[in-house]
Amino acid sequence: MNCPNCGAENPEEAKFCRSCGAPLPAKKKNKKPLIITLCVILAVLVAGGVLAALNYRAVSNFAMRSFAPPERYFQFILGRNAVSFSKSFSEAYESRRNSGVELD
Repeated sequence: MNCPNCGAENPEEAKFCRSCGAPLPAKKKNKKPLIITLCVILAVLVAGGVLAALNYRAVSNFAMRSFAPPERYFQFILGRNAVSFSKSFSEAYESRRNSGVELD
């Protein structure tokens, strides 16, 4: 490394010139590994956010299917007759509830 003040040759690791004593410019560090590390961390965070969003959607869809109205369960079990059965079941349930009978 040459001294910017006097032009004398100095070792690469020197901080001051051997000839005139002037401070030598500091070597610039390579920022490439830092940038790559930050990009990898950002990619992992984005991927984690996407997976969390997909998992939330799947869990909420499952919860919505789990708490479906009785008509859907009866339709699955009984087929075409489920609509009339589920309506009569719902009406019977409501009439018992409204009559003051304790339901399990």
